[in-house]
Amino acid sequence: MLVKWALLGLSLGLLRVEAGRGRGSPSTTTPAPPPLPGPVDLTLALDRNASSPEQPFTVTKNASAWGEFGWTSTQTSCSSGQAGTHMQAPYHLNEHGWKVDEVPLERLLVAAVLLDVSAEVAANGSFLLTADHLIAWEKKHGGLPDNSVLLINFGTSAHGGARGASRNPSVTTTATPRTTPLNPGLSQGAAVHLTTLGRVVGVGVDLPALDAVGTPRGRGEPAARALMAENVYALLNLDLSRELPAKGFSLLVLPPKVRGAAVAPVRVVATTRSPSPSRAAAAAVLPSTKMAIGTVLCLYLVQRQS
Repeated sequence: MLVKWALLGLSLGLLRVEAGRGRGSPSTTTPAPPPLPGPVDLTLALDRNASSPEQPFTVTKNASAWGEFGWTSTQTSCSSGQAGTHMQAPYHLNEHGWKVDEVPLERLLVAAVLLDVSAEVAANGSFLLTADHLIAWEKKHGGLPDNSVLLINFGTSAHGGARGASRNPSVTTTATPRTTPLNPGLSQGAAVHLTTLGRVVGVGVDLPALDAVGTPRGRGEPAARALMAENVYALLNLDLSRELPAKGFSLLVLPPKVRGAAVAPVRVVATTRSPSPSRAAAAAVLPSTKMAIGTVLCLYLVQRQS
């Protein structure tokens, strides 16, 4: 009889522990990031303000008129692939890398994280993001998700900095009346750190280049080359002026399927990341299933000891 009640007490205790795990505890559960209010467009409008030294965006033909069957409007435009928000496929700096139309679909619908260094850039226009900055972010927010895109907010969107695709932006600071050029960028060491982790499939910035172009440290684009050598693509001239959480959202990356292209315009949309219905259902059912199994085991043991 003593053994029977001991087994019963042990089984009920295990069930209570499992039930507590299913409910979660405020002291041990990491709070989820606040959801986005809805899809957030991170793309700059492609218009004549989105310039490129090779070919500024221009509308060469605009035919709009009322006809026999109603309104019809058609346009013919011409632009460089590097105007406005655009993707640089790995082939841009890697002879054997994927072209725009070859990037796998699973790398275009991805988890995303945001690293905000706008304050550092405001204090130092030549700020260079290093591996130490990435490691510090990971210690604070946790590891980078698999199959993710790292967004880096250098703070240039607030100054319209991403508009000029031919050079890095400039902004007049309050400390001096002269115009101070902003030439931030990603260091080669940071790029190597990301490829070593092997979790990032793309890097997006609010700059026209990943490297600090126009400076000796950006000569040859060492950071971009290190990433593209591992088939990591770049998203450039993003609009990162909208508030985004550090983690907990996803990106939809939609370049046109231009065969053989190294560079192409791209539409980038951020949205709250949620688990698939099957995973959510499994997560909800699992605690109840464990409790049911525990109850059956408890009754079986009690019956055997009777």
